[in-house]
Formats: sequence, C-alpha cells, structure tokens
Amino acid sequence: MAAEQDNVIYANFGARKRVSSPEQVHRVSALSDAATRVTQFIYKNADSGRISRGRQYAAGGHVVGLDVRNGAVHGRVAGSQNEPFAVLIQLPFRSNDDIARISEIFARTPNSLAQAREGVFSPEVLDLLFAADADELRFSCTCPDSSYVCKHVVAVGDKLAARIDADPAVALSLRGLDLGRLEQSVRAPAESVAK
Repeated sequence: MAAEQDNVIYANFGARKRVSSPEQVHRVSALSDAATRVTQFIYKNADSGRISRGRQYAAGGHVVGLDVRNGAVHGRVAGSQNEPFAVLIQLPFRSNDDIARISEIFARTPNSLAQAREGVFSPEVLDLLFAADADELRFSCTCPDSSYVCKHVVAVGDKLAARIDADPAVALSLRGLDLGRLEQSVRAPAESVAK
C-alpha cells in the first residue's frame, strides 16, 4: 500500500512532506463504522501534530479513565501535570422521540440486531447515536492548550473508538441504551403481530 502524501507549510520551516504510514491508514480503515465515525469527527477538528501525539498518548496508556455516559464521554488523561487532565466529548441533544426512532429503525430493518452485536449500524442509526456532523460535537479539556481539540481529546477519542470496536454495545450506551433491552423492545411488537 503506498503512503499517502501531501505538502504542508509549517511555520518557520517552509514546505515539508507529510507522510502517513501504511499501518496508520490501515488502522483507521480496520475500525467498525461507529468507531471510524468517532475518530473522523474528532480528527476533523484537530491538526496532524495533535492527532499524532494524541494517538501516541492513547497507545502509550496515558488515558487513565474513560466513562461513557448518556450523551457524553468523560476521560482522564495523564499528561505533563501532576493531576490527569479532564476531557469531555459532549454529544448533541437527542429527544425521547429521537431515541425511540432508533428502536423503530431496528424493528423495520431485517437482521439489524444481529448486525448491531457485530458493530454494524446504519448511517441513520449512527447519526442518532453519535452525530450527523462533526460540528455537532463539543470538546473540552482542562489542559493549557488553547486548541479546540488537543492531543488529550484525540487520545480519549481513540480509546473510545477502541472500546466501541471491542464492544459495539458501547455505541448504544452513548445514548443510554442497552442492547438486551433494545432487543426486547424490538421483539415485543413483532411477537404481538405474530400472535
């Protein structure tokens, strides 16, 4: 696989080539759709240096806490300070009707629950679970970096993507959903129709 290249102008250094190694390109493409959406939306708001350092932080074990809640992800990243930095990735608001629509989509789509257990979600479900556009997300970190998306946010995003890849139910927990309860809510109407 050929490395991807483009010219980048660096302050005080002039034009340089930026090269993504084949293993970096492969790593992103090997993620599930949900995990890929997480990383792409975070990377869209970060420069290549912060992305590279954030990925190194994630791979190096600097993410010391990751709490997935309904509508937000809270992370703690060990950095250059004595205390870990607190990271928040806030998802856009979803109404009860929006959440109910997720169940409806699963109910009308054959094999959608089996696919969800494998980490395969339709784009419409991903829009509702995560966001339709990167600009809908809000990021914050307690580090002194003034950039909107710092390396700590990238590190938490990478760990979140890895967790979603390992356990697709984490994508549902971003909206307070549980796969088991979702299966019951989808099967109940189908069983009553069958009777």
